[in-house]
Amino acid sequence: MTGNLLNSKIWWVITVWFGSYGALLSASRHWPFGQLPMVSFALSFLLLCGCVVITAAIASGTVEEYGKLPLWHTGLPLCAVGLGAVVHLPLEWIYPWYGVSLLWFASIIGARLGREIQSPSHVWPLVLVACAFDYWSVMTPAGFTQAAVEEPGLLSSINPLILVFPIPLVGPQPILGVGDVVFAGFCMGIVKKLEVDVGRACLGLLAGFLICLVLLLSLQMPLPALLCIGPAFALSYGRALKPKLMEMFGSLAFIIVGLLVLTAVRSG
Repeated sequence: MTGNLLNSKIWWVITVWFGSYGALLSASRHWPFGQLPMVSFALSFLLLCGCVVITAAIASGTVEEYGKLPLWHTGLPLCAVGLGAVVHLPLEWIYPWYGVSLLWFASIIGARLGREIQSPSHVWPLVLVACAFDYWSVMTPAGFTQAAVEEPGLLSSINPLILVFPIPLVGPQPILGVGDVVFAGFCMGIVKKLEVDVGRACLGLLAGFLICLVLLLSLQMPLPALLCIGPAFALSYGRALKPKLMEMFGSLAFIIVGLLVLTAVRSG
């Protein structure tokens, strides 16, 4: 019975992912907006973010119900890549299977981490840390995400740090970092642990992604999505997540030391 319920939840994720993926591929053949790259990017971004929020909610419920899950789901990304290598499938065929596997795996990891939170006052310090490290990863030359995106031949190989999704008239492109998926699962895990309204979390994350999209289209440059979705999630609960001053200072100290160490290691 437990296995059937778990499988049904995963099928919801697969249905949403492949439904969105297939709709975007089909839209390329019957695209009604002409050569408007911002419209096609906005549609892909919003559909992918919807997949992320839905998967995060399902993953957090799965972790809550079943606790320690079977390990088979952690091997899905490796199986997808391995199958493609063995039968020499084009990467365009591997991207959707690898993407949904990475989406589920990252959401499960985030949900499990979120359930480790001990107090509502810890949320804002953790959001602050996540935003700072995501900014470093995306916006600085030493960052992991920037290095991955600027790597020559990005779309000629599988990258575990990037979610690739189709853009009408363009094809599969890197859109979100896997850290954003982990964070969405993390937020949903927190909500389940603290037993607060899940709807607020979904609206907060979606609002954050929408703000991020507006900034991306306005500035025309890569941006760390966590700078938008992290505060939007925390603000959606208002004073219920009020932080303690000493915990905020502690998170700032951790950020300073951590970023100095990471920069030194990456630059060395």
